[in-house]
Amino acid sequence: MILEKRIPGKKNKGLVIGYDLGNGFSQISYSISSGTAPETAAVVVGTELFNIPTVLCKRKDVNQWFFGRDAYRQAENGDGELVEGLLQLAREGNPVYIEGETFDPVALLTLFVKRSLSILSLEVSVDLADAIMVTTEELDHRTLSVLEQVVEGLHLKCKNIFFQSHIESCYYYILNQPKELWNYQVLVSEMDADKLITYRLECNKKTSPMVVFIDKKENDRRPGTTEELDLWFTGMVKEVCAGRIVSTVYLLGDGFKGEWMQESLRFLCLNRRVFQGNNLYSKGACYAVREKIDPGELDKQYVFLGDDKVKANIGLEVTKQGAGGYHPLLDAGINWYEAKAECDVLLEKEPEVVVCLMPLSAEKEGKRVVISLTGLPERPEKTTRIHIEMEMLSGNKLQVRLSDMGFGEFFPRTKMTWKEEITIE
Repeated sequence: MILEKRIPGKKNKGLVIGYDLGNGFSQISYSISSGTAPETAAVVVGTELFNIPTVLCKRKDVNQWFFGRDAYRQAENGDGELVEGLLQLAREGNPVYIEGETFDPVALLTLFVKRSLSILSLEVSVDLADAIMVTTEELDHRTLSVLEQVVEGLHLKCKNIFFQSHIESCYYYILNQPKELWNYQVLVSEMDADKLITYRLECNKKTSPMVVFIDKKENDRRPGTTEELDLWFTGMVKEVCAGRIVSTVYLLGDGFKGEWMQESLRFLCLNRRVFQGNNLYSKGACYAVREKIDPGELDKQYVFLGDDKVKANIGLEVTKQGAGGYHPLLDAGINWYEAKAECDVLLEKEPEVVVCLMPLSAEKEGKRVVISLTGLPERPEKTTRIHIEMEMLSGNKLQVRLSDMGFGEFFPRTKMTWKEEITIE
C-alpha cells in the first residue's frame, strides 16, 4: 500500500480566551499574547469576584433578560422569573416554560454565554480573539453537541474554538507553573455544598515524551459540623496522599471558604505548597488553547493521557521508496472528539489496508489490524486508489471508513465502501 497525500495544519498566535462553563457558575480568563500569563475577568471591576452565576432572569411581561448577579437581583425583587442550571437544562433538551411561553434551553444557554462574554469588553475585544477554549467538568457526546450548537448560535468572528474537560484544564494549568511545584505529584481538590472532586496528577519520567496521568475521584460531601467536615476532609486527602510524594495542593471552590480547615491544613501544609482560589480551570483553558494555536515545548516533552485522550498512535502500514514503512494519522494524546484524519493510498498486490495501533503504555503491545476490501474488482497493481477516513467514536473506539476511488478513466470508481470499528485496549 503506497501513501498518496496528507493534509498539513497551520499556526496562529495572539489574544486567546478561556471560558469555564459550569452549571452553577462560569468564569472567563484571557491572555493577550504569547508569554503573558492569563488574567481573569472580574464581575465587578477592581475586585476578585470572578464567578458569574450561570443563570438568566426574564423580566415580567417583556422580552428583557438579565444574567448572572443581575438575574438574581431581579428575581429577588420579584421583577422576573429565574432560570438556573442552564448547562444541565441544555443537556437534557427539554423545553423551558416561562410565563406560559416555551424556550429552547440551548438558546437560553447561548444567550447567557453571549451576555457573559460582554464582561470582557472593558479589557479586550472578543472579536479580536485568535482562539477560544471552552472547558466544562465533563465532556460527553451530549455536552459536546450542546457546546457546538452554542458556538454556532453566537456567530463569533473567531473560528478557532475548542472544547476540553476540567481534567485537561488542570493539566495545562499545572504544567505552566514553576516546575518545582509539580516536580512530584500534585493534588487538586474542588468542593462545593454537595460534593468533593479530587484530581491527582502524576508524571512518568521514564518515557519519552513523558506521559502525564490524572486520576479523578468524586465523593458526596459529608454533612455535619465544621469539625466533622474538617476530620472527613483530612481523611480523604490522607487516603489520596498515602504512599505518594505530593508536592503541591490546590483548593478550589466555595466549599473551602471559612475558617473550618484546622486539622486538614496542618496535614496538607506539611512539606507541601498549598494554594487556594477558584479560577484554575479558566486559566488552564487559556494555557491549553495557546498551546494549540502556537505550539511550544510543552507538547513535545509531555503527553497527557486522560479519559478524553487517544491512548495510542494510529497510522497505516505503507510502502515508502520500495520499503515497508509506517504513516502516522492520529497521535496519542489528542482529544478523541477532535481525532479525525484522512488520506488516499494506492493498493499493491493485496486488496487490504493495514491499520497500526501503537499504545504509549509500555505494558501494552502494538496491534496490527488488517481490513479486507471484500468484493473489490480485480485490477492491476497500483491502479486502485482507496480514500481512508479515520474518526474516534470514543476514547477507545476507532472507526475506519474506506471508499473505492478507482484510477482515473482507466478504472472508474465504484460506489463500494467498507467500515470497520476497532477497539483500542
